[in-house]
Amino acid sequence: MRNLKKPFHAIQVNTSKLLGSVTFGQVFEGKFNGDPVAVKTMTTTTAEKEIIQREMNTHIELNHVNVVKLLDVADSANNRFTHQVLELCGGTLADYCQKKYSGPELPPDELVLYQIANGLHYIHSRGFVHRDIKPENILISMTTPVQMKVSGLSFVKKTRDDIFSQSKIRGTLLWMAPERLKILTDNENMPVDLPDGTIKTDTFSSGCVFFYFLTRGTHPFGKNQVSAPANISKNNPEELDSYKKHLAADDVNGRILARLIEDMIQFEEKERIGLPEVIKQLAAVLYGMDKIKCQLNLADVSFDRDYRIRSHPTEPILACANEKKLIFYTAENLAIPFSNWRQKGTCLPLNFGGKRVLSLEWNVSQ
Repeated sequence: MRNLKKPFHAIQVNTSKLLGSVTFGQVFEGKFNGDPVAVKTMTTTTAEKEIIQREMNTHIELNHVNVVKLLDVADSANNRFTHQVLELCGGTLADYCQKKYSGPELPPDELVLYQIANGLHYIHSRGFVHRDIKPENILISMTTPVQMKVSGLSFVKKTRDDIFSQSKIRGTLLWMAPERLKILTDNENMPVDLPDGTIKTDTFSSGCVFFYFLTRGTHPFGKNQVSAPANISKNNPEELDSYKKHLAADDVNGRILARLIEDMIQFEEKERIGLPEVIKQLAAVLYGMDKIKCQLNLADVSFDRDYRIRSHPTEPILACANEKKLIFYTAENLAIPFSNWRQKGTCLPLNFGGKRVLSLEWNVSQ
């Protein structure tokens, strides 16, 4: 197992600025090499060390604009604590819906949902399941344009059956899929190795979070922490049903999103829509909206220190040149706007007659 922990030297923790409490520790504001960060401080007892080490090894592999970045890990000077240095965010989706958020303006609702799905799908594509998707684990970046970032270091490696088993279920009761709630309540038939999350259980939780955000604080299965889990077990999304009845006849996007959420929170795991299809449907909604309103960030691709292109990522292909090469870039998924660009691999020497072409920028207004 890779050991990520380094001597404690460049990390400063401001214990007077508590950001929140998490499993095994607390999160404070701090500085890393002089830059503002969030520092997760955890006690490292023998019983907890293996789990903390696994989470560090998991998170360090992830690098995506919609996943909170782990910047560094170090032991405290007295070796009593392990510090995880994370990018500092401006709040959570729960803060926003509870009117406790005071950061930069969020993008359109449809783009917020797209970013959440994009981050979680990236985690799945790397072979992990999250297990604890909830509004508190969706963070809001402090950068402009604002990005949603999936957080919560509870994700684990999948097995070949898309499932992870251990002796204790992880997650939050209010956002659990019905098959996981059933295991917790059926003590007589509880297996020794508990199935602890699949891609489709993450999808269920995400659907609940989508609805919570769209309604600014309402759970699709109930208005309180008692009724919601009970209604999940009974397949009774009473608040979603009510929401659909009160949608305006001309609210096309509202009806599309309500149907999408309904497909994400199906009672039977096999009936639930997959995240690739969620992303595809959200992309279709976004593609029909005002591009200037939705396109909040141009994708940067650096050739080296001197050459950079900025491209509109809804276009299927872009050719960019400097004085040495012509390089083609294609979208990773042509059906999905805002997808990352990748190099297609075609590089041709060009003669520019002594002229240097330093950058190309796609005009988002066309």
